[in-house]
Amino acid sequence: MKSKEDYVSLEVAEALEKKGCNLSSEKCYIGGKFTDSEFAEEADDVVVSAPSLYDVQKWLRVQHNIHVNADYEVYKEKWFFSLCVLDSNRIFQFEDMSESIYDSYESALNAGELDVLDLIQDENVD
Repeated sequence: MKSKEDYVSLEVAEALEKKGCNLSSEKCYIGGKFTDSEFAEEADDVVVSAPSLYDVQKWLRVQHNIHVNADYEVYKEKWFFSLCVLDSNRIFQFEDMSESIYDSYESALNAGELDVLDLIQDENVD
């Protein structure tokens, strides 16, 4: 069973919506609060889908040819993220690493996904 940390933050969820990403999820944010999507139809407040970190990672890789990776820095004992742009042959064109460090794999991946969403143009793609 997935926990809340397996899903994107509210900030990422809102950025995804602005980018035209329409990934379905069993979780969402209603009025900024993380909950089950089954309550979305009855909600009187703003509802934003909360896809899993993995689903967003795959969407960015498939739709935008950008791979977000979270990795561990042994010497600092913290997590960081890196971004790789892939060409049509799936060859890395460049890699950019975060300057910040994070307490968990999930928080590093979430930060990396937000970083990519800030870079790509708004679109209406699924």
